[in-house]
Amino acid sequence: MKKYFEVQAMCGHVGKGKYIPISFPVVAINRKEAAKKVRSYPRVKHHHKKAILNVCEISFDSYLKLKDANNLDAYLHCNNIQQQRQIDNLGTRIHHMPVSSAKSRRRTKEYMLYKLQLARLCNIAQERKIQEYYSSALTDNSWN
Repeated sequence: MKKYFEVQAMCGHVGKGKYIPISFPVVAINRKEAAKKVRSYPRVKHHHKKAILNVCEISFDSYLKLKDANNLDAYLHCNNIQQQRQIDNLGTRIHHMPVSSAKSRRRTKEYMLYKLQLARLCNIAQERKIQEYYSSALTDNSWN
């Protein structure tokens, strides 16, 4: 049985690290299918891990009202940045991406010293192998 859903998604093309939350009306079997459909819509951040902000089931009347509201939204109908700049109060709708709590990839002094030590030890080991190769070649003087 088909149900009506309101899927709120992050829409892009408003600057790096920024998005506009837009609610899309969708007809689907379940929430997962509704979210999958919206992720493939134009302007939605397709490759962003958390592009779907919210999915909730709505009535048919709410579905029609949301569909009409999206048809009147100028942001969803502009084709280039010039048209987008002409939209009044678009800046108030723009949100910044949430900062992830992932571990910082900044190199610490200790880590850099560790990497230098590893490189130095690798160079010493390679030089030792080269010396062993040439010393064994001199002792195995079979061509004499």
